[in-house]
Amino acid sequence: MDCRKARRALDDVRRNKKGQTPASLAHAAETVGYSIARKRGKGSHWMAIDGSGPSFPIPTRRDPVARGMVSKILAILEEALDRNCPGD
Repeated sequence: MDCRKARRALDDVRRNKKGQTPASLAHAAETVGYSIARKRGKGSHWMAIDGSGPSFPIPTRRDPVARGMVSKILAILEEALDRNCPGD
């Protein structure tokens, strides 16, 4: 994982919480080390899966994704980044 690229992706999400699409959140999650299971959510969401951290849903019904959900996802991704890139 490229820690600088992951930090930039999370900074982009943090700066523009209102305009996040499911695809942009999935991209941010992938840069932090999550894999995206698009078929697992029965169409209403995608699952972001990481072996060492919590899994979480990325809703696909709303575009852009609700701000509160973006904040929750961002907190999970920041924890994962701190776990995978300590001191960076």
